[in-house]
Amino acid sequence: MTTTLRINRIQRCCFHDGPGIRTTVFMQGCALRCWWCHNPEAQVAGGGAERAPDDLAQELLRDRRFWDRSGGGVTLSGGDPLLQAAGAAQLLARLGAAGVHRCVETAGMVPVAAVEALLDVVDLWLFDYKHADPADLRAATGADRGHIEANLTRVLESGADLRIRVPVIAGFNDTPAAWEAHAQRVGRFQAPVELLPGHDWGRGKGGVDPRRCSVDDTVIAGFAACLRRYGIAIWENESCRP
Repeated sequence: MTTTLRINRIQRCCFHDGPGIRTTVFMQGCALRCWWCHNPEAQVAGGGAERAPDDLAQELLRDRRFWDRSGGGVTLSGGDPLLQAAGAAQLLARLGAAGVHRCVETAGMVPVAAVEALLDVVDLWLFDYKHADPADLRAATGADRGHIEANLTRVLESGADLRIRVPVIAGFNDTPAAWEAHAQRVGRFQAPVELLPGHDWGRGKGGVDPRRCSVDDTVIAGFAACLRRYGIAIWENESCRP
């Protein structure tokens, strides 16, 4: 049986989805329903365009001159690409054979088999950790903290390069109490943390919660300071700072 991928869109010249200039492939399907979602159109598994992994790889490789000059590559985002693990693994293997740096963004709410399928074909994992409190996490996103942490631990045990990403959302995890809980929980994983300020770009999209999710620089600075007190390195502007 031929494996295909459901693709929402391809975005070129991206600078915040891994090192260098990236070509980011937004894939369809997500297990979560975050009220602040910036890409709600990618949540439904059945949408998007259907592509064969090899054909998609050939299209993406046309951007290689930008990657080679900047140390960039391809990032799979979404949605959550691990919900299409078989096709994603084929695509990433094809890109790896061509010497392309491969990055995957995931919220971790996926079968462990999906994580296992991609361990050998990903160069950098960008792993979301949205909230340390399991009840608050489930209420806002539908996610299970234990399941996410198990998958995160599996990636780290493999020795993979991994960065924990925390979307900082107004009214969700923007308080000192939430920062403290994050620091205590995330510190166990001994991985650098990247704080992603919430923005309101998705508010005009159909079905998106009207609440504001953007935060100002003082919130990010306070969160970063709290993490550093626990000895957690902060990833900023593609560099890691203790």
